[in-house]
Amino acid sequence: MAKRSVKEKVVDLLKKEKALTVSQLLSHFSISDIALRRHLKTLEREGTLEAKTVKQEIGRPFLQYCLTEKAQKNFTQHYEQLSVSMLDRLEKQFGKDFVEALITEWTEDRMECYKQQLLPYKNLPDKMEQLLTIQKQEGYMSSLKQIDPQRFQLEQYHCPIYSVACNYKAACHTEELVFQELLPNAKVKMNSCIAAGEQCCSFLIEEK
Repeated sequence: MAKRSVKEKVVDLLKKEKALTVSQLLSHFSISDIALRRHLKTLEREGTLEAKTVKQEIGRPFLQYCLTEKAQKNFTQHYEQLSVSMLDRLEKQFGKDFVEALITEWTEDRMECYKQQLLPYKNLPDKMEQLLTIQKQEGYMSSLKQIDPQRFQLEQYHCPIYSVACNYKAACHTEELVFQELLPNAKVKMNSCIAAGEQCCSFLIEEK
């Protein structure tokens, strides 16, 4: 795997955490304060991030860095066939139930593709690692935490079908069902959702 640059890591961190100060960013690197600030200035000039002043009731204001709208749009956006405009037209012609059934069918097709890729893996930890790899390839910017030998937490900090999910909740609901189908020996529970205004989509996966 190619080594990621400081600028790429900064962008990934801000995508996950939304906003960070210089000292918070610095804790993730082994470079000097001056070197990090040089990279931040470059990203500002490129229009990737911006600095915002945060005022406090007590103490001096401080700066936080966050991604610009331009940077947000640069993250992978797959599945153009599921554009909101197309789905809106289908809804007007056939009704919302038809569109949600279409999304469910499309998700089931993805599930079959996932199944084939997970087939060689037998135990839950190996399946979860492969699932994480698939998710990253599809642009979900996912991370995996092993809570204990039987429990995992899958977090998605970027949703490639965010606009669709905001308009059609079936997209989120079927995602949970897909994971449950792919991991029949585990319980899957969705704990948070980007489309509901939360920081990430989070799934608790517990071996039965």
